[in-house]
Amino acid sequence: RVCSTELQTMLDLGRLPLANAFLDSPDQPELYYDAVWGWCGECQLLQLEQPPEMTAMFTQQYPYLTGVNGTMYQHFQKTAETLKARYLNDKSRVLEIGCGDGGILQFLNGQQVLGFEPAEACHAELVRKGIRHHQVHFMAPEGNLLRDIGKFDLVYSANTIRSLPDLD
Repeated sequence: RVCSTELQTMLDLGRLPLANAFLDSPDQPELYYDAVWGWCGECQLLQLEQPPEMTAMFTQQYPYLTGVNGTMYQHFQKTAETLKARYLNDKSRVLEIGCGDGGILQFLNGQQVLGFEPAEACHAELVRKGIRHHQVHFMAPEGNLLRDIGKFDLVYSANTIRSLPDLD
């Protein structure tokens, strides 16, 4: 949830399985969640009233890798070019929260980059691409990680609010 304000239910899609969470066998249990969307008049966001647990979503079998989708690959390449042109120089430090398999960061060559990513399935691809990263569950770094990594010139995040529990 983005905030703790009471939500006004806008759309109830019932119980749904996690998207792209394909089963290996018909006997494998499937994870369902209540797909009830509520509107917050205070923060002006439509959000799931009860998001699924992140530990159930971001597993070793997490299926979403941007590199296998040509359209997303091109989108991230253009986004990285825009970020470089508008905000960065050759000494810039960039942090991406929810970096997935490095869709944006792989195109920010010349900058010092770091990614935070909870999905274990993305880590091998990040290593293959040479992208420094930390596995950060619940997007809340433990200990002194934020202090230890220092300041950044750009902090970028896209399509992650839906996965961040209790932002308020």
